[in-house]
Amino acid sequence: MRTIVDENQERDVELVDGVRVRLDGERWFLVLPDASDPTVNIYAEAPSGDEADRLIGEVAARIEQLV
Repeated sequence: MRTIVDENQERDVELVDGVRVRLDGERWFLVLPDASDPTVNIYAEAPSGDEADRLIGEVAARIEQLV
């Protein structure tokens, strides 16, 4: 989680429910640790569902690199 924050310092980062990063006005992602399992949930919003899915895939791939 700390690495995700560090890698996105130049962006709008919120740390309320996890790590939420605003990429621009229309795109953001949220990395949310699961309260009961050693996993994280990734949510994203983008202008299209395909773009949101792609963004989730990119974030998931980055997290897999880190663990």
